[in-house]
Amino acid sequence: MARLAYGRVTYLSNSKLRRKMVLTRKLSVLEGAMETQSRGGLKNDGLQAALRRFPDKPLRIRQLMLGSESFRGLCEDLALAERALATIDTFEADVREERRREFEELIVSLADELNQFLT
Repeated sequence: MARLAYGRVTYLSNSKLRRKMVLTRKLSVLEGAMETQSRGGLKNDGLQAALRRFPDKPLRIRQLMLGSESFRGLCEDLALAERALATIDTFEADVREERRREFEELIVSLADELNQFLT
């Protein structure tokens, strides 16, 4: 009986180990693909925006990038809003400040949503 219990515990830990190895492999593939894109002049702006915003959670961000289309979409939206805010000086003077406030509010809102995924 003790041997059976030992065998089951071993099996469960092997299963957890396999899942962790698969996740690690997926993350490595994702990072490799992003590095390749980056060298080609393209980069994953959404991932970079999330990593800048939450530098203390890189593993969780990468896990969610792999597994959640909603999370990826939020990250892409955050990157777009940050890019728009960075180019705010090119807007017409009469709408510049209003647009700046809108983009800043949008960025805060998107960051809050991303934080909900991360916690």
